[in-house]
Amino acid sequence: MRRSGQTDAMAVTHHAYLQAIRTEGEALLEAAGAAPDASVPACPGWNARDLAQHIGRIWFYVSQQALTTEALESNGAPADGEDPLAWAADGLSALLLTLTETEPDAASWNWARNEPNTARFWFRRMAQETAVHRWDAESASRVAAPIPSWLAADGVDEVMTMWLPRRRGQSKEDVVGTAHLHAHDPSEGQPSEWFVELGPQGEVSSRHAHEKGDAVLRGTASDILLRLWQRPSEVEEFGDETVRGALRAE
Repeated sequence: MRRSGQTDAMAVTHHAYLQAIRTEGEALLEAAGAAPDASVPACPGWNARDLAQHIGRIWFYVSQQALTTEALESNGAPADGEDPLAWAADGLSALLLTLTETEPDAASWNWARNEPNTARFWFRRMAQETAVHRWDAESASRVAAPIPSWLAADGVDEVMTMWLPRRRGQSKEDVVGTAHLHAHDPSEGQPSEWFVELGPQGEVSSRHAHEKGDAVLRGTASDILLRLWQRPSEVEEFGDETVRGALRAE
């Protein structure tokens, strides 16, 4: 059985992650710039400008964190009078420069205790963070484009192996049951099915398998990932409502 942190999917290359960060980041900034005052439904109280500043802070932070084995604080902000969107664009540039010049296996601190302390963590994390927030930015003023299938499937894998165990473990959540997640738009080299077992005291195990569960999520990989991150999606849900409610990243 696959435990948190393990995977049997084909590894995504750091080059693919880099391209995703660039493409998704540029799309995020374009959407935020087109309607900076539009409210972001997935982030109550924020408009698109606020979202851009948030992701800009993360981009700047990781552009430094990926280079060191010491834990840094994320506390950047635009200077007084500086355009938050231009500042965020500089953050994206800084991140891309850092990751382009950094070997994925270089030593680098991260906060996920079940993941190796290498820069590879940040390639994946930034691709996923940027893609979901790109969707958020677009959804503020238009119909958001789906997250690319390969990237969304990789994101579901990240939730199953890192975010879900982390959240449940911190709260010692006692929801117990099984679930089957099925993406009907498989991407070559990436999983399209996940079987998840939720145990007592926040325990989680998962594997790529087609097995009957107490709960089912079915849809595109993008919709499943968005659902796990508690965004609106077209995913179909069946079975135990309590188990379905426990299937979330946060």
